Amino acid sequence: MRTNVRSEHQTLRFLAVGLWNSLPWARRARLRLGLISGEDSPLVDGFAKKVGITHVSKGCKEKGAVALRSFAASTGIALERIVFVGDEVNDLPTLRIAGVIVGLRNAKSPRSSVPCC
Repeated sequence: MRTNVRSEHQTLRFLAVGLWNSLPWARRARLRLGLISGEDSPLVDGFAKKVGITHVSKGCKEKGAVALRSFAASTGIALERIVFVGDEVNDLPTLRIAGVIVGLRNAKSPRSSVPCC
């Protein structure tokens, strides 16, 4: 049985490629970008700096919704106008409050974390 295990660095690189390709469009559209991560690592800061994201919340494993509300308040953007990309089960509360949600193809299924019967 083959498992797909990514290190934190590999995951950030994977996300960086997708985001990096979208940045020119996002900047032309004058979108404000924020990064909410469950990781509390210098790699998160390095990634944010490299792609020009100034709103960064780290170590938010179970408090992503709080961080998203803070981002909304600090930028003046209504929650229903925010796009949130999630890839873990712990993102579900945050996904519930964002206006537009995106789940990554390699995201963990909520069903895989819930014991059966």
